[in-house]
Amino acid sequence: MSDSIVGVQFGITSPAEILRRSVVEVVTDKTYQGNNPVPGGVFDARLGVIDSGKVCPTCKHTNLQCQGHFGHIALARPVYLYQFIEYIERILYCVCVNCSNLYAKDEEEDLKQSSLHGVDRLSDVRARTVVFKGKAAKSAKGSPVPCPTCATTILKKVDKIQGTVCTLQGSLLGGEEPNVPIQPEMVLRCFQRLSDDTIRILGLNPTYSHPAWMVCTHLSVPPLTVRPPVVMDDNQRMDDDLSHKLIDIVRANQKLREQIDKGQPRDYIEKQMLLLEFHVATYVDNDIKGMPPAAQRSGRPLKTLKSRMGAKTGRVRGNLMGKRVDFSARSVITPDANIDVDELGVPLEIAINITKPEIVSPYNRDRLSMYVRNGPTKHPGAKSVFLKHEKRTISLRYVNADMIDLREGDIVHRHLIDGDNVLFNRQPSLHKGSMECHRVKVLPYSTFRLNVSATKPYNADFDGDKSCLQQAAAY
Repeated sequence: MSDSIVGVQFGITSPAEILRRSVVEVVTDKTYQGNNPVPGGVFDARLGVIDSGKVCPTCKHTNLQCQGHFGHIALARPVYLYQFIEYIERILYCVCVNCSNLYAKDEEEDLKQSSLHGVDRLSDVRARTVVFKGKAAKSAKGSPVPCPTCATTILKKVDKIQGTVCTLQGSLLGGEEPNVPIQPEMVLRCFQRLSDDTIRILGLNPTYSHPAWMVCTHLSVPPLTVRPPVVMDDNQRMDDDLSHKLIDIVRANQKLREQIDKGQPRDYIEKQMLLLEFHVATYVDNDIKGMPPAAQRSGRPLKTLKSRMGAKTGRVRGNLMGKRVDFSARSVITPDANIDVDELGVPLEIAINITKPEIVSPYNRDRLSMYVRNGPTKHPGAKSVFLKHEKRTISLRYVNADMIDLREGDIVHRHLIDGDNVLFNRQPSLHKGSMECHRVKVLPYSTFRLNVSATKPYNADFDGDKSCLQQAAAY
């Protein structure tokens, strides 16, 4: 028995989850050796196959069935995830870096009873911390203010260092010392020590959005199906922008690991850390304010994850949201008092173009055979036939229809005819009455015809209103 979907839970991917679904660790910036992908590279065959005739070593399927598999990059040093840097700053403002307890310890019981959730709850904790720090600084009279739990000097504020992608610094409350850098390793240890109660007080969920996961230790490498290379006319491969960026990350990570292993000076390591931080950040978002975008040699900015998901041409708005669809038609509506209230006058040109699948049975075989003989241009006719026994579709535009012998189970994609049920919609769709079912009445001319009595649910009039017909394609 299959489970039913009851909801969608968003969260931050944990390092354990990245490792669990990973099939290979990417350790080298080399891509191909001859025509074969280098093992451990960003094109490792275990990440999935996209070439015809090849079998995936991971799932043993060809490119038609293989959906791709994730890999991972183990970072030599943790880095901040740019998309969470604002939340990291807010949490560090509220908790002690040394003991991972809330600064506003006296407010903890009240915060547990708070009805706020998510970002609102984190903002409430921050507001109470501001009050606490203000009172503590006034009572200290210029001296360093200790944490109520461990006596370590409290951080007055946390902000990003100018000229960096997401490197943080903090100033001490009541102290004269200059700003001190806040390293990702320090923040990672602090967040890992947070108790589940403290995490919930901060408005987060310890199971799905643990603060420690905002610091990246393992970077997920997407399958090749997400970033297929483009093969040019001369069989040269042009890497996808994501693959180009992943190679930069692996190269920077390799160099950082080598510098650490050789005991290079701290300045060199920090400089390489900034480069790795830049590559990881621009892999997610290549439009960071105040930073130059990562680009190809030609100067073209790389199209990375955020630009592929957001914007008008992105995955959500461009592919997943409903726009213009197949099996639909649009035209102006005009009144017709000679059709029934539940009928819709459909232009002959539209009825010929939009098809309705009908399965062949003993009861309709003669009628459907007549449609097939009429072909795609004569109404009522058919545009194509799916032959069940041959498992292929034949377009009637290019074959002799008399040669086709329909059998039970075949599917004829016929023209719309009188009596077919279609959906009719006028935008804006303000309520369920904006989309209703009508019976087709095929008529001449080029506008949809609607009985005047059927206009009220659509809030339609006949001064140029445009409406949409949709033929359900399921069968």
